[in-house]
Amino acid sequence: MVAPPPAAIAVTTGSDAAPFRAVAQPVWAKTTVTGAGLVLIGWELWWFLVRRAKPQTAAIAETWQELTITVDGGYQPSHVVVQAGQPLRLHFDRRDPNHCLDEVRFPDFQIAQHLPNNQVTAIEFLPTQPGRYEFTCGMAMFRGVLEVQPASA
Repeated sequence: MVAPPPAAIAVTTGSDAAPFRAVAQPVWAKTTVTGAGLVLIGWELWWFLVRRAKPQTAAIAETWQELTITVDGGYQPSHVVVQAGQPLRLHFDRRDPNHCLDEVRFPDFQIAQHLPNNQVTAIEFLPTQPGRYEFTCGMAMFRGVLEVQPASA
């Protein structure tokens, strides 16, 4: 098939182009779409700014406190509760290939540990002072909290 010559193709530009027409939509459709959009915005704000993860307490095995944290689109659990003055071993089970999650950092403990993909990496340290300490990925996009409680008597 032979293409038509360029002179046969009509191009409308400028003032000879047809103006856009408004499409009438029923009020219920506008209200439904607007309401659904507001609900989704509210849900996203809650999810990213208000929602709090349920804390998980580290298990005490002999002399170590131990807990496995799954690294898959963030940290699960992202809130860890431990006792002060007892050695802590956190096992990071990385399942997400996202480069941001290549590393976990505990700035208050001067720890930056590389996390190989599809492997479990143990991080050991001694939290001595009670408080809330943040841990993040290498780019500080994903976060978690290590809550160190006073040692029980």
